[in-house]
Amino acid sequence: MVDRLKEMREKVKNEMLYIPRGDGPQMDFRMLYWKLRMQSLGKKAAGRETKADVIRKAERRLREEYPDYQPQYKKEYFSSK
Repeated sequence: MVDRLKEMREKVKNEMLYIPRGDGPQMDFRMLYWKLRMQSLGKKAAGRETKADVIRKAERRLREEYPDYQPQYKKEYFSSK
């Protein structure tokens, strides 16, 4: 189990390289992505969500609090599987 958690963290950590740090909303976006992506990879995950699914979900959730904010991330990376 510990190895699986390490693998998940490493995978998400690598994906985070494509979501730059920034101002408050951008950091909230990064935190949202981390949380949602870890949940999507966990053993209690509801289904198979891709990184593209998770980034869209994070964007929707961020817009609930910051409706006009456009989060920054490498769209090409998150559109690939």
